[in-house]
Amino acid sequence: MSAIVHPRPPGRIRFFAALQMLDPRAYERVEFAYRVSKNGNAGKFREDGSRAFDHPKAAAWIYTHELGGLDPRMIVALLLHDELEDNFLMSPFRIRLNFGKSSAYDVQAVTKIENETIEEYLDRVIIQGPWAILTKLCDRLHNIRTLHGLSEEKRDRQLAQTSRYHLPILIPSLRAYGKQWAKYADMMEQKILAAMAEYA
Repeated sequence: MSAIVHPRPPGRIRFFAALQMLDPRAYERVEFAYRVSKNGNAGKFREDGSRAFDHPKAAAWIYTHELGGLDPRMIVALLLHDELEDNFLMSPFRIRLNFGKSSAYDVQAVTKIENETIEEYLDRVIIQGPWAILTKLCDRLHNIRTLHGLSEEKRDRQLAQTSRYHLPILIPSLRAYGKQWAKYADMMEQKILAAMAEYA
């Protein structure tokens, strides 16, 4: 098995180049989320040896670059999606103060709770709505693309979970919102399946 090793997400200048069309307040909110995520992940590394910050940054890059999305609420959720679970730099209250109630709820929805099952976790994601669902799908896509750094056991477990839960549960739930969300669902399904095929 020889999976493709995907490159790191782009540098800060290129990351923000596509976001120049956001209104100034939205741009500042995204920029602050970027800084919070980078500081919260400073000095941390993933199992594949990459910087921890590369993960939320890459998940946000999938949305802005590969899907062409520009919703600041989505970008903030993607940049902060591991904040409560891994970094503890900001509480839900602080996220709400700095980024708004919707963003705080999105981040809380994609944060795992101890002892909850995958089904319970994904149910919470779905209840929160399409922003949380797409956040989880972008997160999962980047995780699948970087499985090369994990043990075979962990890799197989993530692939099995994706096939059994994420694809059949999250994709139809996002598609049900119609219009742009349905388009995103179709695109993410194709991308996740293509990423999984690399490990076949």
